Amino acid sequence: MNTTSIPAERTLFVSKYPQQTTTEQLKKIFSEFGQIEQITSQGSGVCIIYKENQSVTSALQKSININGEEPYVCQYLNIAQLDLEANVFIDNIDKKETQSSLRQLFSQFGTILSVKLQKSDKVGVAYIQFDKKESADKCIAEQSKLGFKIQKFTSKKQHRDQVYISNIKVQPNVTPDQLKSELQTFVSSFGTVESLVLNRNTTNGTFFAFVKFVNQDSAKAAVKSNKLFNDQQIHIEWVVNNVDKDIEANLFTKNLKADITEEDLRKALNLVVPVEDIKLMPSKQPPNGSRPPTQIAYLYFKTADDGKKLIAYAYDHPQIGSLYVNGVISLSPLLPPSEVNSLLQVKKNTFQRQFHQPAYQQYQQQMPPPAYYQQQQRYPQQQPPRQHHNGNRYPQQKRPYYPQQQQIPDLPQLQVMVDRGQKQQVTDLIGMQLFPKVTQVVGPINAPQVTGILLDFENYQLSDQVRMIQDSAYLGENIRQALEILK
Repeated sequence: MNTTSIPAERTLFVSKYPQQTTTEQLKKIFSEFGQIEQITSQGSGVCIIYKENQSVTSALQKSININGEEPYVCQYLNIAQLDLEANVFIDNIDKKETQSSLRQLFSQFGTILSVKLQKSDKVGVAYIQFDKKESADKCIAEQSKLGFKIQKFTSKKQHRDQVYISNIKVQPNVTPDQLKSELQTFVSSFGTVESLVLNRNTTNGTFFAFVKFVNQDSAKAAVKSNKLFNDQQIHIEWVVNNVDKDIEANLFTKNLKADITEEDLRKALNLVVPVEDIKLMPSKQPPNGSRPPTQIAYLYFKTADDGKKLIAYAYDHPQIGSLYVNGVISLSPLLPPSEVNSLLQVKKNTFQRQFHQPAYQQYQQQMPPPAYYQQQQRYPQQQPPRQHHNGNRYPQQKRPYYPQQQQIPDLPQLQVMVDRGQKQQVTDLIGMQLFPKVTQVVGPINAPQVTGILLDFENYQLSDQVRMIQDSAYLGENIRQALEILK
């Protein structure tokens, strides 16, 4: 359906409901508020069009639950007509609050167009869109009385008419002015260029450039092209606007199989969220030849929420996993080049702090009994694993050995051990099974912290931990919650 033909005054927009929810289930749930004329897909959700305007009002006044989750529900909005100055961000919201309760509380300041609530296991944040800037100003002025931290929130769009070009190599006898002239001719083949800024990377001697086109179609043509520049492969990608920190609107993915196409990737990713654009790079053979060739791709979304949703739910879809070598999915935010080094330094400092005070340090330092260790170890005891030497990024870190075929006692036996005060031994037994599974999903850097959360008896019961080992879907759900806690 064309967005211009949607009757906004009698249309609900619903998203963030469980993936398995069908259209018939949605119709049954929302028919409570009035007769439904039509349900149509719209972006990452659906539009529910009622016969009467009052049905929309009634639906917004009630807290709606779908299979244990609260979906995002609001009146359909014409984004182009919204007052961006009338949007507020609210922090430190109690996890008991709902969209309905927040709507009732903040409606004293003016007409609310939408309430978007995001919650972790402890607190939440919300985005409230008023119809007028004055309402948002009143809300901010009264924040001390309300007990919330409230501030203006203005979403910034990505620049779709600007591209970043890197890996530009130049012969010694070519001057920067000559290179700029050649590059200007090259990019002009895609469309009219408004500006071109060329810079030198002093680290490796290559050049990079920022190019602004007159229109977005020209920029898209440049990004989609694999055309050679002076007989060399250069990298062309969208410029990432990171002012609002919504970095998940642009993702980088690697480890893709060499034979997949852009259409294969788009079809699989659209099972989770709509992809605005994809840039699939040519496959490369690893230098040592010991691994199969892989591809990388740049993924672009309309919003950061879409990117976050893909990161959170990609492992739930076998069709996506089948595109990657050995099913190992790799997704990460795409940062502008100027921020990569600073981010790596922040990550390094963060990981070092986490290492010195890991979330489950006692568990990490536990080792199997010496006799058992000698029986199970795959290399002679006098020859420690390579990563304990120069290959280990953090020399002090001690990595336990996890036997692959270790049998875990059943739940009653584990409960008896806990009752006898052997809680640490139970944690070790479960951890030996859980840690490798978590590592496969989140990687070796985040695995210790995530596993530590899952092994905490204050967060999860013993029966929950055993179920995680046996049920991969249940494990994936709890891993997502643990990652939210870490964020």
